[in-house]
Amino acid sequence: MPKTTRPSLPAATPGLSMLPANATVKALVIGIENYLVRSDHSLRKVDYARDDAEGFMDALRTLYGDRLDGEMIVDSGATLTNIQYQLRAFIASCGLSLDH
Repeated sequence: MPKTTRPSLPAATPGLSMLPANATVKALVIGIENYLVRSDHSLRKVDYARDDAEGFMDALRTLYGDRLDGEMIVDSGATLTNIQYQLRAFIASCGLSLDH
């Protein structure tokens, strides 16, 4: 999903008042409504999970504007590989490494 940025919000915005001046908010929002069916187990459909994830991401964009570095992964895109990839990207963007 392509990133969209919103204009910066005034400092009076509640979410921004808690952040240092140059801080970025990182968020990985995951919404799985339809789980993969497996022979050994099955999870039932979670109504509105995708809508909830989209609403949460919208709220973060409203609170943090262009200071939000956020990604959303939903349904079949929420694989272990994709989640790990996004988490590693966020960690690397903070100047950290998972290597010991």
